[in-house]
This record gives sequence, C-alpha cells and structure tokens, in this order.
Amino acid sequence: MTYYSDETLKKLAAEYQSLDGKVNKLFEAYILRSFQNARAREYARQGFARRVRIMLRCVKNFFQL
Repeated sequence: MTYYSDETLKKLAAEYQSLDGKVNKLFEAYILRSFQNARAREYARQGFARRVRIMLRCVKNFFQL
C-alpha cells in the first residue's frame, strides 16, 4: 500500500536535499541580525539555534528510518 504518490515522494526528496542549505541561510540571517537587546540576541543565537538543530536532526532521523 502506497500512501504517497511518486511525485510527492520526489518533492520530499528534493526538499530534504536542500534542507542543510536552507538551515545555514536561516542561521546566517540570525547571526548577522543586529539586536537592540542583549537578552534577545542571546535567545536568538543560542535558544533558537539549538532548537533548529534539534528539528533538523529529527527530520534527518525520520528520513533515515
């Protein structure tokens, strides 16, 4: 039984292949952003970045399974 069409699976594979590049662009945008508040900068650079890495690892684990 197939739940996804071949076209959908191809789209998922293509998006998965581009995931690292998209995450790197997102990190670059947050690192280069100038925050007026030091606490906001800390949360963006540490908390946000850590959570994005966790989500990335989850997606990669999902595709490996």
